[in-house]
Amino acid sequence: MIYRDPTPNSHRWLVPLLAAIILPAFAALFLLSQFLNDLRPTRQCAVGALRLNKLAGTPEVPCKRGDNGELEWQEGHYHISYAYGGACLHQITAGGGVCDIFHCGHVSKRDLYNRISAFIDGYQAAKDDAS
Repeated sequence: MIYRDPTPNSHRWLVPLLAAIILPAFAALFLLSQFLNDLRPTRQCAVGALRLNKLAGTPEVPCKRGDNGELEWQEGHYHISYAYGGACLHQITAGGGVCDIFHCGHVSKRDLYNRISAFIDGYQAAKDDAS
């Protein structure tokens, strides 16, 4: 009877297991963490726009139904525009157009959040100085 050492074959199952189950699971967790981390600035930007509308006394909805049943744009409303992989703070002007508040175009959500926060701080300071 020939004795065979079980050691060379005992770890053969480990490499396919790592490749098939464990590595994709870690990749999925990494992508999920990136997705959840990316949602936070989006929510913060939206909350910042709502705070800005309340602070400035502008309408909180972009349009409303008029007496004739047609939608009418609410002049002065602040909202977030998403395009080109970035976000931008817009304000509705007379006639339903929009104005880019920071004149920077669409930037990252984190950058926009920082700009909105600074804008709100400056707006509150100006209001406090005026009163």
